[in-house]
Amino acid sequence: QKRARRADGMAMKQAQLVVSPFSVLVGVAIAAGGGNKLPQALPWLVASSAWFALCLFQLFATASKVSEDAQVRAPDAQAERHGLEKYEHKVGGHTSPDGLDVCLLHHNQDEVLKRLQPQPYTLRELAFYGREMPEHQEGLLQPVMRYLPQFYGVHDIDSMSYLRLQNLMRQYSKPCILDVKVGRRCYEVSAPEDKKDRERQKYPYQETVGYRVAGLKVWDAERGAFFEEIRQGKNRTEADMLRGKDVETYLAGCSSTEQKLEVTRQLDEHLAKLEQFLAQQTYFEFCAVSLLFAYEGDPQVAPQHRVAPFVWLVDFAHTIAGCSAVDDNFLFGLRMFRTVMAGVRQRLEHAN
Repeated sequence: QKRARRADGMAMKQAQLVVSPFSVLVGVAIAAGGGNKLPQALPWLVASSAWFALCLFQLFATASKVSEDAQVRAPDAQAERHGLEKYEHKVGGHTSPDGLDVCLLHHNQDEVLKRLQPQPYTLRELAFYGREMPEHQEGLLQPVMRYLPQFYGVHDIDSMSYLRLQNLMRQYSKPCILDVKVGRRCYEVSAPEDKKDRERQKYPYQETVGYRVAGLKVWDAERGAFFEEIRQGKNRTEADMLRGKDVETYLAGCSSTEQKLEVTRQLDEHLAKLEQFLAQQTYFEFCAVSLLFAYEGDPQVAPQHRVAPFVWLVDFAHTIAGCSAVDDNFLFGLRMFRTVMAGVRQRLEHAN
């Protein structure tokens, strides 16, 4: 609310900057035009009109920005009114221009609320979680159901709609989380060319490497706090990605080399099962879907009581059904990530 008031004040000041100089220039033009001196007044009138047009454009731009910010802040304000809090274990994903996270909220211990995106993405995500598919394909996802968040329906907060999804981090004390966007491309084939160009410019290595890291969050036991990196993929090179720089950072939450080896071994077992499924299924095209990894980073939790490392498929707003072909885009990225993680594990074994 304070930010909104500051923005409104800025818009008012810009309005004053428009009106005051314009009034002065018009007054000068009128004075110069007195006594049939219209030719002398014309330059002043032209200058005042140009000034007014420029300032009016700035005023409208400011008003538009204030309106956009208010719309982006609306879900956050609505959540507060309903006693909901932002989900503390979210990494990656969408945020508003002022840094507010408006996409993932706590609902209760077992559930989170994920804000539905504009159409057509809402229908796609609902269709995926609702398993809206031909009858002969209904059992297609059965082999990988454990790797999908449970879906509990839709929850409305005022004018905003949210997916009710399983809280995947509930069982962890200090979850270390890695969000990996998989595929040579994370835009749809039908996307506008300017969007494709923007994605290629931001992540030039992705077409070669097959994935990018959307974010990670690791528990630092020495500091007693989480270390977090969001969208650091923009600052990575192809060499960084192939070496597994982000995987190494992600494993920093482990208390020993032995734990790092065990975490990577268990995660790779899950990835192998997902790869087997993806190499056979031909119904879905998993565009811009993430692999979400988690392991226990709290050293105070005894090994026998630790929740095992796990990985889920999340974010299905761009998933297209009925492609009738193996999803080579996603499959390539998954295999590349397994190869990179295997290289990290091999270096750990040699160092051990």
